[in-house]
Amino acid sequence: MDWFAPVDLYCERLGPAFWAEPVNALSNIAFLIASGILFGQSRARPADGEVRALSALVGVVGIGSFLFHSFANPLAELADVLPIALFVLTYIWVSFRRFLGWGTGKTLLAMGVFLGLGPVMARLPEGWQMNGSVSYLPCLGMLLFQWTQIRRAQPLAARRVLVAALTFVLSLTLRSLDMQLCSLFPLGTHFLWHCFNGLVLYLLVLAVMRKD
Repeated sequence: MDWFAPVDLYCERLGPAFWAEPVNALSNIAFLIASGILFGQSRARPADGEVRALSALVGVVGIGSFLFHSFANPLAELADVLPIALFVLTYIWVSFRRFLGWGTGKTLLAMGVFLGLGPVMARLPEGWQMNGSVSYLPCLGMLLFQWTQIRRAQPLAARRVLVAALTFVLSLTLRSLDMQLCSLFPLGTHFLWHCFNGLVLYLLVLAVMRKD
C-alpha cells in the first residue's frame, strides 16, 4: 500500500492539494470546542481520570479528522480512524460499568462484540455501505441499547444518551448524503457530520460525568 497516495472520498475535495477541503478540515473545531468545555466542567468535580481521558479523546478525534481532510492519504486516514475507535472503546468501558454496573469480564465481552461487528459491516454489499457510514451503525445500536436500560433508573443520563443518539442519526444521514448531493450542493454535507458529532461526543461524556 502507498501510504501517501491521494484519497478522494468527499464532495468538497476537487484535487490532491493540502487545503482542498477547508470547510471539512476547519469544521473539526467542533470537537476541540467540545473537549475544552468538558475539561472546564470536569475541573469543578472530583478528579475523574476516565472522564478526563474521554474529554481528551474528543479533542484527539478532531485533530485526527483535521489531518485526514488536509493530507487526504491512507496514513492520515489512519490518524482519523484510530482516535475514533479508541474513543468508542473507552466510552464502552466507562459507560457500561457506570450505567449498567457491568463487571470487567462482561464489559470486555461487549467491547469484543463491538469490534467483531466491524468486519461484518465491511462485508455488506456496496449499495448498503451508505458512503461508508454503515460502519457506524453499531455505535447507534449501542446508544439505543443503553438508553433502554437506564431510562427509568437514570433519567438524566438517559436523556443525554437519547439526544446524542438522535443527533447521531442526523449526522449519519448527512455523512451518507455527502457524495449524492454534490450536484446540488458542491460543498457537500460532510462538514455537518463533524459539527453534529462534536455535540454527540459532548453529550456522551457529559452523561457519564454526571449522575442523577
